[in-house]
Amino acid sequence: KKEISRKKLSDKVQTIGLKSWPETLAILKSSDILINPSYTEGLPTTVLEAALCGIPIIATNVGGTAEISSNITLIPQKDSEAIRDAIIKTSKNLQKIKTSSVLEVTRIKEKFSWKAATPKFLNILKSLDQ
Repeated sequence: KKEISRKKLSDKVQTIGLKSWPETLAILKSSDILINPSYTEGLPTTVLEAALCGIPIIATNVGGTAEISSNITLIPQKDSEAIRDAIIKTSKNLQKIKTSSVLEVTRIKEKFSWKAATPKFLNILKSLDQ
């Protein structure tokens, strides 16, 4: 927050605390880019939700992030220069990336829906019983 203020970027960059799910979706839908610089993840819900909204995503290559969409710009952990470079590159190609991200929504819904996930989960549970 100090850097945002120091560089006079408060009109361009928002930091957001805890929000309700409807508030989160409204924010995602109005965003140009989601940046998720996590050190660890399982399957990052925020990234999944942004992908379903067709938002371009920049995220660290941790956990299941890469499995969500081929349209995610993956960056290494703890690399602020990689984040900066990815933001610049994404900003220059924003419309093209948004268009291809929207095309992925159907595939993402099919892959990560409860309808698709439940049988896989049940198979894992059945295999543990053997």
